[in-house]
Amino acid sequence: MGIDLCNKYDRKILAVVIVQRLFMAKCYRLPLSIACLVRNIKKPGNEKKIVVCAGAVTDDNQIYQVPAITVAALRFTAAARARVIRAGGEAITFDQLALLSP
Repeated sequence: MGIDLCNKYDRKILAVVIVQRLFMAKCYRLPLSIACLVRNIKKPGNEKKIVVCAGAVTDDNQIYQVPAITVAALRFTAAARARVIRAGGEAITFDQLALLSP
């Protein structure tokens, strides 16, 4: 596999960051809006990726069209889950994510 000097693609460091995020106190795990998800998924090369959020995903009425995206998060608001599913995407948990891409 080689040495990754910039640590951008090193799975061990990524796993440590995810574990740190999961063990954070609830007050520091800020929610993520659908607008932020759409803004990041529209970047080139991110169209078919699964968005992972170690927190809550909330609805945002400022964005009108939500593309079909797959989102894995700890918690969804009812409106955010409905908008993602209505757009043809998936709102999954971390358990389902582990089964999709081990």
